[in-house]
Amino acid sequence: MRDHPASRGERTGTGHRAPAAPRSGPCRHRHHGELVVRRDRHQPGLVPHLGRRRRGRLLLADVADARCRHRCDRHDHLPRRDPEQSGPRRSPRAGSVSRRDPLIRSRTAGWVLFGLLAVALLLRAPITGVPPVLRQLSETLQLSPAQAGLVSTLPLLCFGVFAFLTPVLAARFGLESTLWAAGALIVIGIVVRWWITVPTFFGGTLIIGLGIAIGNVVVPALARPWFAHRLPLVMGLYSVMLQLGGAAGPFTTSTLVGAGVDWSVAIGVWLWPGLIALLLWTFVSLRVRRDPAAGEHRAAVPTGLLPLLRRPLVWLITFVMGTQSLVFYTMLTWLPSIFQRAGLSEHAAGLLLSAYSLLGLPGALLAGWFVGHRHAVRNLIAICTVYLCALLLLAAGTLPTVLLGAVVGGISQGVLLPIALTFIAHQPRPADVPGASAIAQGGGYLYAAAGPVLLGWLYSATGGFTAGLFVLVGLMVLFAVAGVFVSRAQQPGTPVTRR
Repeated sequence: MRDHPASRGERTGTGHRAPAAPRSGPCRHRHHGELVVRRDRHQPGLVPHLGRRRRGRLLLADVADARCRHRCDRHDHLPRRDPEQSGPRRSPRAGSVSRRDPLIRSRTAGWVLFGLLAVALLLRAPITGVPPVLRQLSETLQLSPAQAGLVSTLPLLCFGVFAFLTPVLAARFGLESTLWAAGALIVIGIVVRWWITVPTFFGGTLIIGLGIAIGNVVVPALARPWFAHRLPLVMGLYSVMLQLGGAAGPFTTSTLVGAGVDWSVAIGVWLWPGLIALLLWTFVSLRVRRDPAAGEHRAAVPTGLLPLLRRPLVWLITFVMGTQSLVFYTMLTWLPSIFQRAGLSEHAAGLLLSAYSLLGLPGALLAGWFVGHRHAVRNLIAICTVYLCALLLLAAGTLPTVLLGAVVGGISQGVLLPIALTFIAHQPRPADVPGASAIAQGGGYLYAAAGPVLLGWLYSATGGFTAGLFVLVGLMVLFAVAGVFVSRAQQPGTPVTRR
């Protein structure tokens, strides 16, 4: 008796092969990846060979229900996918998120992002607004050159020392409340620094550094659970706000001082944006507490520092974060002096410093593409090469090369910070992010604090900036090497799974 065509997978009257009935027992074929169902116009419903692209729309299917690529008729050849181990399925576009995710669909996620970006604007501006008036500050307070260098070094020391306290505060009070405290400390520090005396100025700077140190650690830790599938994009937006704040600080100070406003008032104008951001985050914190979809993300207890210190990858991330911070803050401190040495006025040097920071905005916006692209390692090497060329142009010392080096360096430096932040946030578990962020930013900023002092010492010893800039060139080479290792280990182009 002849079998029915459908039982043997023969062609039916429509010209297509009918699905074969499943047999019992496992398949003997070995499979090294997920099976996907491709809607093929020639043989709909059949599974073509793995790795081939066919015409038609690509659909995902549960591997337990997919058919073998060898066209065998057994359906139980692969174990069912474990969502706890493998995370959400990926669509053809890396990093895509299901629209059915209630957290992504909720408005609370948008408010959290808006609040994070508002707070990020305060994490650079109160510090970067001081270098354009460093000469007037030194004359008013009668500071020595070493004490004047401490104006830029003290915040970096605060970023490093106080970052290690942030996981303890986050475990005790929660990430949202800890970030609110960071904004409040920044506002208080600006008020204290407004009274221009040596104790109040350095005391206010210390309080501002404490608030910024906490904010630096908490923002990536908050972004990781809320936007796990969009980390490169969110870290790029966060870096854009940091760049805007870093550029707005010297621009506002230089503009107000040029208009005749006293320099002490000019550096305190960021009190009002600080109050607005603090009120906004208060609203966001209250909304998060009322949103039931946010419960699982607020309940994560940060991992201790000791287990993370035993991971070599965390130390590489710390070096990457510290090197980009050292180069950025060294250039922020001494780039106006490099401009003035090339023949520009003090006012023009301050404006060019703002332009240097603003030129990093396109790079920060494209950082998500650079990190998430399949050629992320090549992109990282290319970015570091461009920045090395910028440092060499600055070392030439002539006005045309200095201006060209500032433009090239400004464009390329905007990508470095989002890369480091994505490395920090791309941890296996959300609970690891506060500790990894504290180690990377704490140790990195302590290491970066030596940059402005080292370049100043080399300038005093050699009478120029060439030696110091060549030291930065060597550090950027090491940055590229460490970044390649981290990028290959983490594969940041793939979305982070929630565990």
